[in-house]
Amino acid sequence: MSLLADVQAAQIEWENKLDIAGQGEVKKVALMQRQDGTGLFIPLLEVEDFGRRENDPAGRSLPPHVSFELTIKEGLITKEHADKTIAIDHGKQRYGILRGSGAEAGVWPPIGSNRFWRFWVAPLEELP
Repeated sequence: MSLLADVQAAQIEWENKLDIAGQGEVKKVALMQRQDGTGLFIPLLEVEDFGRRENDPAGRSLPPHVSFELTIKEGLITKEHADKTIAIDHGKQRYGILRGSGAEAGVWPPIGSNRFWRFWVAPLEELP
């Protein structure tokens, strides 16, 4: 990773500690995919360093149907992981990955100076 990616990764880690752990929330998310044939949600990958934003990287408000933007460090997931992810589990809540405008899948790769993956999510269901 580049120096910029390292700095942004440290920022995500710090935001996670302040915003998530400081509120007693679960410190990891599970990226979920659909199982072939059954359509059931199955775990793809667990990630412990993530961030949660109420605005996009430019500081603009997210659309009303988006609960928050999940950010994950560049080096923790691959494009294949991101492409397969259709939901995330966090604590007792499952969130769906939302579709953006046009053909966007609600998942944005690291680009330019933003060295993290971005996911737009909204609640799907409570987990047992």
